[in-house]
Amino acid sequence: YITLGGVWTAVSGSTFTSGDSVVEFTGERVHGCTGSTTFYALRALTAGATLQFEAGATFYVTNMVEFRNVGLFSTQNGQAWHFHYSGSSQTLKSLSVRDSNASGGTVMGADGNSKNIGNNTNWTFGAGTYYWVAGAAGDWSDPDNWSSTSGDAGGAGVPGSDGVAVFDGGSTETATIDGAFAGTVSTITVLSTFTGTILMDRSLTVNDTFTLAGGSFSQGANGLTVSEFYQSSGVFIGGFGTVINTSFALMGGTHTASDVLDVYADEFVIGSSGYFIGNNVEVYVRDSITMTVNSPTNFKDFILMSGNNVLNGGEAIKVINMLNLFMGTLSGSPIEIQGNLDISSFYGGSSNNLIFTGPLQQKIFPYAAGAGSLLDGDIIVNKTGGKVYLYGNAVTLNAPSQNLTIQSGTFDLNGLNLTVNGAGGTLMVQDGGNLQLKGNESITLGEAIDLQEGSRVTYAGGTGTYNLKNYNYYDLYLSSAGTFNLPAALNVGGDLVINEGTLDATANNYPLTVGGNWAKASGAGFNARNSTVTFVADTTPVALSGSTTFYGLRALTPGTTLQFEAGTTFYVTNMVEFRDISLLSTNANATWYFSYQGSSQTLVNPCLLYTSPSPRDRTRSRM
Repeated sequence: YITLGGVWTAVSGSTFTSGDSVVEFTGERVHGCTGSTTFYALRALTAGATLQFEAGATFYVTNMVEFRNVGLFSTQNGQAWHFHYSGSSQTLKSLSVRDSNASGGTVMGADGNSKNIGNNTNWTFGAGTYYWVAGAAGDWSDPDNWSSTSGDAGGAGVPGSDGVAVFDGGSTETATIDGAFAGTVSTITVLSTFTGTILMDRSLTVNDTFTLAGGSFSQGANGLTVSEFYQSSGVFIGGFGTVINTSFALMGGTHTASDVLDVYADEFVIGSSGYFIGNNVEVYVRDSITMTVNSPTNFKDFILMSGNNVLNGGEAIKVINMLNLFMGTLSGSPIEIQGNLDISSFYGGSSNNLIFTGPLQQKIFPYAAGAGSLLDGDIIVNKTGGKVYLYGNAVTLNAPSQNLTIQSGTFDLNGLNLTVNGAGGTLMVQDGGNLQLKGNESITLGEAIDLQEGSRVTYAGGTGTYNLKNYNYYDLYLSSAGTFNLPAALNVGGDLVINEGTLDATANNYPLTVGGNWAKASGAGFNARNSTVTFVADTTPVALSGSTTFYGLRALTPGTTLQFEAGTTFYVTNMVEFRDISLLSTNANATWYFSYQGSSQTLVNPCLLYTSPSPRDRTRSRM
């Protein structure tokens, strides 16, 4: 019996005649093994010791090998050391093994608590099928908690990187994947008959398939790497981070995703009976993936990093915080965005419709010039509050039939240019939608803007002088301190509201037609010059609020009612023409004031109630 506390060196040409002797390495240190040698029996039992075998050399054991709690490595990382075992007794427990080529002899069968660090040949680590049979809550690393048959006595060893771990009705006690376990298993199968809990207390790698059909699996604050994940029932509670390498399928049960989900998988499926909770998850798509979603699915962040990716299924995914289109391409089903959209210049483009929803502020941020032209799907704004605003660079929507539709809520150009000029593509603002701009932006359209009844265009945020866009507006709001020039004779089909700044008819004296209410805030201005404002409302009463000076004022539609703000004075300096209309106060029995000092008045069948010349100057012309 030879006990060795240092190194073993066999010089070339020397001979070691082992007989029936045992060579044992002792001491918690690095033991070098140099020179090809034949041993009868070889042991190393000191926890924390390392045996470092010479790279390229061959070591033979003819009878017994026993290694426990030690590391077996090469003298040169990445270069194999050779081990030929031809005996009848091997004990290999809680090892760390790297660069070992054992192909010249019997398979080296390390237990499941051993770690395959890599570049090993003819080794197995916890191979076979193991059933959880613990009689009480216990650790994965305890061999007594595993059996080779469901429900039988334990003691079969521990499933490792080459082993299959099965959880069924044979024991429903809590299993803890503990730190003493090496952390790698080939397959985990949790059957529907298992009603217990599996807890991770360390990181875990599943080299092949993880199937969850019952019980509960809790990842804790640990990382999980899985090749194929399939869940048909049960509860999965994610942790710090999960990596999916080949496929993910949630067909049933509840799956609370980890904080970070790295997806290299070819296929990612959420079935109609699966419940995916992803409100706190950052999803990184790192390779080409087909994602099929048939159940409402939320992600906190969705970051596209690579590949040609396709979204399928009957449900749009919802991204709560950020959709980051960094690299790769995307196509297929729509994406609902409740947060920001970032677009990198490295991105390859997408054809998905993007739907902006929710009550919060949201920005569209093309990182660089040109990045804003990489979206080929429709953009739809359907918000309950807040706004969507451009940031950083212009946005160009020039794909055929590509639309920008503001269904409800605000879309703000924020001083940046917008192009919607693909063949058949339109910029549409629907009832409840608001297009907001400062006034200096360039808007390039292939077809005329569609400002539908109930829509609004708001000019806000600027301080200079701007020309209004020559659109056929419905509601028009001016809400910044600048001066806004009429571009031509302008029609406002709904309300005209001057909250701030000045509306100027310019030296061209462009006329203005209004189909709804007129509102001018105190401090705001209307520079009428020599223009005429005509109200063309139908039988719906039209309210005029805020003291205003008009050059010419007309209302000719029979049955129209103009309701002037009670207690407020309205001025006309040249011409007034009212035909077959009613002129009333906004408050019954309250007076409104009208100061006319022009030279042309046409009043045909007007009904006047509670009106008076201005109390401040009763020298005005008589109506």
